[in-house]
Amino acid sequence: LVWHFATAFFIASISIMNTSPLLEEKFESLLLVSNLDGIAKAITSSSKDEESSVSEAVSLLTWMIHKRPFHLSPDVKSLINYLANILKTNRNQLQFQTIDLFYEMLSEEKFAQELKSFKGPWKTDLRDGLLAVLSSRLTPKQRNPALALGDVALSVLGGEWAMGKDNEGLKFVEVLISLAIIEVRLVLDSLSDARNKNATKDAPDATPSKATANEKPTEIPTSTSGNVEDSLRVLVHSFSIMESSLQLLCLSAEEEGPWSNLPGGTILRLHSKFNEIFAFMFDYVADCRDHQVIADPAVTASLSLIGIWMVEETESLRKELFTILPYLLNMATHGEVDAMPFLLPGLETIIVEEDGLSSLLEANVPSLLITYMIRNADALAKDHLALFDSSESRATASSTLESSVNLLLSFVSNAIQVENSTWNQLLTSLNEACSTLCLAKNPPSNMMRILIDLNLLMTTILAGMDESSCDAHQIRRCGESFASCCEKVKLDIPQTERKEWFQLMSNIRNQISRFPTLCDGKVRDDMLQALNRRSEYKNLTLQEQKVLQPLVKALTSLQSKVQ
Repeated sequence: LVWHFATAFFIASISIMNTSPLLEEKFESLLLVSNLDGIAKAITSSSKDEESSVSEAVSLLTWMIHKRPFHLSPDVKSLINYLANILKTNRNQLQFQTIDLFYEMLSEEKFAQELKSFKGPWKTDLRDGLLAVLSSRLTPKQRNPALALGDVALSVLGGEWAMGKDNEGLKFVEVLISLAIIEVRLVLDSLSDARNKNATKDAPDATPSKATANEKPTEIPTSTSGNVEDSLRVLVHSFSIMESSLQLLCLSAEEEGPWSNLPGGTILRLHSKFNEIFAFMFDYVADCRDHQVIADPAVTASLSLIGIWMVEETESLRKELFTILPYLLNMATHGEVDAMPFLLPGLETIIVEEDGLSSLLEANVPSLLITYMIRNADALAKDHLALFDSSESRATASSTLESSVNLLLSFVSNAIQVENSTWNQLLTSLNEACSTLCLAKNPPSNMMRILIDLNLLMTTILAGMDESSCDAHQIRRCGESFASCCEKVKLDIPQTERKEWFQLMSNIRNQISRFPTLCDGKVRDDMLQALNRRSEYKNLTLQEQKVLQPLVKALTSLQSKVQ
């Protein structure tokens, strides 16, 4: 009776807090001293009807997620197992209450990690319950929360949870992926129809002429209706399911992932479905391009998924991809969020394929990438701390810079045709970025690699430029960056950066004879001082000495001539 009274008090308190926010703080202090474990135990052992028990359990766990530091005690774990069993066995509104609750729990990062480590029957019951819901004839309002839960559960609990032991979750995996693909097709179809209707409605009686290249494209017609917002939410979850599944399937193809025991027939069916939906997505993107849409949320949401497809699928739909690639790159670089990191690994994959370079040149990728690199270098020069303010942003920014540099190096070494003014603009931005990094009081931990990459790109650009087209001041600034890089990096560099470092030294040596102002005066002396440390030569390989010593000799020769 005591526990039933405590439970009733808790539920009543939640209701009062929800209706009167001013009393929330007072009631929270009362709830914090309550024995929540006892309340959880009372709910699971109660003789009340199932509907009341589930309602009380949902209220308790919802409050725990949002209102207090939580700990999954044995009684709370029993409550989670109880709710997962409700999801599996119940076929009424209680089932959908538990779906909403598990979605909330798995969407809250700290709670999700606690749940992930909790081993119990709830995981299997959750998967089997979701399978029953997703396989049923339901309205979108009932089905969509289950699809969203399938997405977050797959992301948090992983492919092992989805597949289970001995492929017991095989049907669930196929149903989840198939339903996500169907939802993508339905949502994109509805968005495309709405856009075409608006275009027809707004079109003048006369046949309009095609927009010229200088005309500004118009924004996509937007709507604040709940239906559109709900559709986009479903689309994001469906894309996420496809993305997780595609990565798991690719791992399994290498016999490394949790889905490595998938039957061959299942793999072929899923591969065929992915091919079909990507063809449909590419058609949708092409339609957006043809209507000059510059801010389509569906295309933006798809960029991460398309980036994975570019890396993993090297045979299908390449021609279709190249026709929309410039539009995708523009969309990725001009949105509110920089989505270019999603596409760069795919570009690196394409450029080494047969005819990959020529396809990227036809798609005008070099010019788009140079513009993107200038913007990134300018941002780095302005505030490098903003780009490296967390471990996640450091990893993303470093990977993005490295991928951009690698791609530009490939383009430059293949003598792409770019205006000298564009190269000079890029050199200016790179020099500013290097100067900021070298003078920074709190440089990023991976500054060494960033400096080497940026300077390596500068030397490669210089190698492809005509001496007469280069500004003497610009060349001198490049030399200053090289000298600063030599001073900061010195010779005690880790093995991971040594190859690029000595490639940079070789490049500098090759450009000294072409550009007299590259290493003159103080720049030459600073560089020599940084390099001419004989005591550190003992760690160099023979090949590295063959690279470094000619540079030191060339600099010394220039110094002797001046003297």
